[in-house]
Amino acid sequence: MVLDYINEYSPDVINFLLKVIAIAVIYIIGVKLIKVIRKIIGRSLEKANADKGLIQFIDSFAKFIMYFILILIIANGFGLTAASVTAILGSTGLTIGLALQGSLANFAGGVLILLLKPFKVGDYIRIDKNNEEGYVYEIQMFYTKLKTIDNKLIIVPNGMLADNCIINYTSLGYRAIILKFPISYNESIARVKGVLNEYIDKLDYIERGEDKTPIIYVDELADNNIVIGMRVWVGSEDYYKYKWRITEEVKTLFDKNNIVIPFNQLDVHIN
Repeated sequence: MVLDYINEYSPDVINFLLKVIAIAVIYIIGVKLIKVIRKIIGRSLEKANADKGLIQFIDSFAKFIMYFILILIIANGFGLTAASVTAILGSTGLTIGLALQGSLANFAGGVLILLLKPFKVGDYIRIDKNNEEGYVYEIQMFYTKLKTIDNKLIIVPNGMLADNCIINYTSLGYRAIILKFPISYNESIARVKGVLNEYIDKLDYIERGEDKTPIIYVDELADNNIVIGMRVWVGSEDYYKYKWRITEEVKTLFDKNNIVIPFNQLDVHIN
């Protein structure tokens, strides 16, 4: 009886196993072929001097399409024809449409980003809505990756980027460093400005020109101090490096020249 059962069903089992092995081989070959095609597309776009963000977007889109075709081929190997797959998708179209509503918005946002180019890979941007900021690391089909200065990765849906105010800090090439230093009312404004101007004249890394002239000015006459402002221009990629450097050097300069930086004090009188 067992032999009869084996003899009856063994051909079907063998055929099924052979089909599984064939599909596994197709999948492995398909995955490798997809990688080769993606490399060819990427190299072709690089030779055409395409924007890096465009290359990343097309790569992710091509990957999605090719894997979808591979899934259809595998489904066909299990007996599902393209027509039957289409019928299944059609019968659940409303559910799929609702589920993919956000993804479609993100895809459309990605297309808008590539067409309008509010930023490109390598730019430093800030999203006004949630104050997230960082360098644009990668532009994918549905989302964009930002890399912060402390090496965190922020993944932002493209739909959100397309529907928000984006501040691009690097697209114009230069950025103003604006610093404010409080000094005592007993200090001479002219002397402090002279010390700072002499310091600025020695900086070889700041930009100078008609619209990038370094300036020292009185920003505010506050309750307890005079606020001296400084504005200098540097390359966008060097903004933080030189902002931190100038802040430290001005403090050292004030100490050297006995320029007092006042701070709030509380006098307590005991009777």
